[in-house]
Amino acid sequence: MKPSVNQVEHAMDLIRRLSVCSKTNEKQDMIAEGLRSNPILHLVLKAALDPYQRYGFVDKLKLRTLAPPTTGGIGWPTIADMLHNLSDKMVTGAKAKEHVAATFDLLSASERELVKRVLLKDLKCGVGATLVNKVAPKLIPEFGVMLATPLEPHHLKKLQQQSRIFLQAKKNGDRCVVICDENPAAYSRK
Repeated sequence: MKPSVNQVEHAMDLIRRLSVCSKTNEKQDMIAEGLRSNPILHLVLKAALDPYQRYGFVDKLKLRTLAPPTTGGIGWPTIADMLHNLSDKMVTGAKAKEHVAATFDLLSASERELVKRVLLKDLKCGVGATLVNKVAPKLIPEFGVMLATPLEPHHLKKLQQQSRIFLQAKKNGDRCVVICDENPAAYSRK
């Protein structure tokens, strides 16, 4: 089935309902039903929650003045193309902002809200990769960064007895994992 504008609206509606739900089991049930009934919900969740897909917007989405929202919207394929162009860095900097603004000019109000949340990597509904993966295992890749503890003097005796020790510096309060493949990248828990 081809993704439609209506499916994008339904995905945003589900996210709004998730944002007012405080019970984890109910959220899981809502996500499971949404994944069964809306073919693009898994694409939306993956786009928003996959830590390996980054779009270049961190805290705020500052765009030029936009045209009023459309009434019909454009649907997921055009939105997905824009996300792909941003995550693959086909457009960056000012051109990326203009690309997003031009796409936003074509979106309905609900589509704009959904895409804004995806670009900022925060659906604002209390749903993360762990919860989604309970419903749809391995839909969202997860990686863990081990938490650090300070090295105290009394730890030294114990460490001296070990044959192998792994230590990692923690700088400026940020920890990260570096993935070395064709395109090396560093990821933090943020």
